[in-house]
Amino acid sequence: MSYYESSLPLATPLASKGYSLESDMIMGWRPKFLKDPIPLYFDLELPVCNEPGQKLQQIYQGWQPSDSFKVHSKLTNNSTDTYPFDFSEPSIRAHEYLSKRNKSETPVDTGMIKDIPEGSLIFDSVFEGGNLDQVYMVNENEYDLYMRPDTNTLGHMHWFYFSVMGIAKPRRVRFNIVNFSRNSPLYRHGLRPRVFSIERVRNSRSKGWEYGGENLCFSSSKINKCFGSTPKKPYNQLTFDYDFEYPNDKVWFATTVPYTLTRLTKFLNTLTTDSNSYETSNISLSVLCKSLSLIDIPILTITNPKVDDQFKKFIVVTGRIHPSETVGSWTVEGFLRFICSKHIEAAKLRNRFIFKVIPMTNPDGVILGNSRTDFNGHDQNRCFTCPSQKLHPNICSLKELIKELTRESPRKVFMYIDMHGHFCRKGAFMYGPYYPLHNPLYLKCRVIPKLLSERDCIFRFHSSRFVKEKAKKRTARVVISTEFNVINSYTLETSYFGYLDEHRETVAFEIHNLLGLGENVARTILEYHTLLKTEQKLKLYRAQHRRSQKSRQLSTVQTEVNEITAIELHDEDIVQHIHDNSPISYPKQITLINNSVPKDYIFPLTFNKDHHTKRNLEDIISVIKMECNEEEEESDTNESDSEDSEDERSESPNEKTNNLPFIETLRPRESSESPPKLFKLNLEKMSRERSIFSRNENFVQKSNSDRNSNGNKSTENFKDSFNIQAAPNSPTKIDEINRESFLPKIAPTSPLKRQENAKNTNSIVKRRKFLSLTPALREKIMVIKSRMKKRGLVPTKAETTIM
Repeated sequence: MSYYESSLPLATPLASKGYSLESDMIMGWRPKFLKDPIPLYFDLELPVCNEPGQKLQQIYQGWQPSDSFKVHSKLTNNSTDTYPFDFSEPSIRAHEYLSKRNKSETPVDTGMIKDIPEGSLIFDSVFEGGNLDQVYMVNENEYDLYMRPDTNTLGHMHWFYFSVMGIAKPRRVRFNIVNFSRNSPLYRHGLRPRVFSIERVRNSRSKGWEYGGENLCFSSSKINKCFGSTPKKPYNQLTFDYDFEYPNDKVWFATTVPYTLTRLTKFLNTLTTDSNSYETSNISLSVLCKSLSLIDIPILTITNPKVDDQFKKFIVVTGRIHPSETVGSWTVEGFLRFICSKHIEAAKLRNRFIFKVIPMTNPDGVILGNSRTDFNGHDQNRCFTCPSQKLHPNICSLKELIKELTRESPRKVFMYIDMHGHFCRKGAFMYGPYYPLHNPLYLKCRVIPKLLSERDCIFRFHSSRFVKEKAKKRTARVVISTEFNVINSYTLETSYFGYLDEHRETVAFEIHNLLGLGENVARTILEYHTLLKTEQKLKLYRAQHRRSQKSRQLSTVQTEVNEITAIELHDEDIVQHIHDNSPISYPKQITLINNSVPKDYIFPLTFNKDHHTKRNLEDIISVIKMECNEEEEESDTNESDSEDSEDERSESPNEKTNNLPFIETLRPRESSESPPKLFKLNLEKMSRERSIFSRNENFVQKSNSDRNSNGNKSTENFKDSFNIQAAPNSPTKIDEINRESFLPKIAPTSPLKRQENAKNTNSIVKRRKFLSLTPALREKIMVIKSRMKKRGLVPTKAETTIM
């Protein structure tokens, strides 16, 4: 034994008794199986806009929990009437024990401030989904309210939810919510806060959540002038008056109708136990994973177990990744109510598909009343590219689920739909996948939005966008489409406000509208799948027809296929409980004055009337081909899927030229017109791909000799009818034949000049080589021809030559 080995101390014998690790844990050591709570910080401090010569008095201080465990302890209160939370978790018990031993944390007073002025209202937001940070009293009938920012962020403030009581006598009160971090044109177009009054429901003057508030104004906030300089991102202010009609009434105010995790839990319980309304044997409720704050994230698997799963495809539906988008949760509920029902079409869906539905992807943010983020302050819809297992366990579990489903084949996942809400635009619309113009999927991915727009007036096909923007490359729909090759990957956006009806009037959303939209999404999926099956049958019939070489016309075969499809869709003997969706109302005595939030009520199951028409996929694609908008450029903005700041477009449905920017003018020709008015073609965007024109191209016109030999009258030159610009990097070396066959770039517009050119020119216009053009250019010219034919325009001989 060496000197160094002999100098080492002897090994400590193994412990034969139990030793406490309390001191080590107090100093910060944790075993690996324990999870620390998420620290929550609310560091944003905004100035108070005092009146001249008057200092506003704070009367309410909102609740700002220090960590995630305190959130669950406060909101659940170990009650069975709230969302489930397992307090027996070792992490929870260890944290509670250490919190009792560590007294360094000083409690902060929350709620109403002591010694408030007489006659002041009583505010509260310490409940699930509540969001109110501070209240300052301007006078007895006016109050300045501040929303609480999202946890661990310095922004994202557009969701408010609070209650007011303490009304001694009826009066009008003005509320100023002064720290909106986003601008929304919907408030200027008629959006109002949602209000729930107990006394109005009891007296049958209200059916529950309704739109309330008078003299509404959404403008720049008064706190902007309190900053030393102009803030980089100025705040907005919502001001409205509310008439309290009953003394001792309790009224809740919210951005939209709240949808909490507690309500979702009760609805899922009804869905899995009510065998009279739902096929409970086809529903399996399980847990996807635990959220960062140890909440169980539910996932439903819905299919018919009696049908072999080998030939079924998967449909994955997610919702509520952004906490404030409650309209998305109502749409998911309507979708679930239909596919789990005993309706014949719902049964067909369960026979053909396996549904994986995650109704609430971000329950942490929903519980605390965040506007957009989770407890960490992360926008989870921007974390799908490289999610962290520690920070985003729900996103990792969702991607693992889809990876498992696509392991056999990418086509195994038939569709992915992520349901959101939109704060700036009206109606419902979709963000879809991007495919090049020459790809067959370019039109096929637009079929589902087109079918949904024909089935539901809420949905607007022309508001849908099919682009791959740089700012949205990390969203769920883009990542799932690109990484897992899911063809039908969509984001369904639903407005916070309402939609435009057939008379172009704005109709505000009610709950039954959102439930009906979710139902129509499910019906559209079935219709689209039926169309695909019909197309396969039609191809089979065509192949048999070619092989047999029979004389039967193909139209007869197509009619038979359509009749088969119609028979499949109309088994009326099994349809039950079908009637119109009527406005939903709450029972009168369901909510009491001592309730912190309005009681959740599971509405009875109803269905929309469906008027199915015989369809053919080729016909629908041809309609889309005529009506689809020009592909938009890739946007470099930083706006999210649910945060497009553009105002609502109000073009008329029959003004199709507004949706086709490459058509400038197009009107029927009158016999008295000379020269004729032609259309103008703007190919500025298409010239980016490939330019086939030169800026100084000489225009070659039709000769008098050829015109006389063809027996045609003198035709006005139409070179001025085209305004075509070349790309900066356009090719300059083109063979002489192709140069003569192409259209001009610049042409005189004066009628006198046109007549002079018609008399003095002896050259001819050669027919252009159609196949030498780019696919985008060929597509646009075909659309123009269809438009001219539809509007009764007869092209001249010269126009026919270029088309």
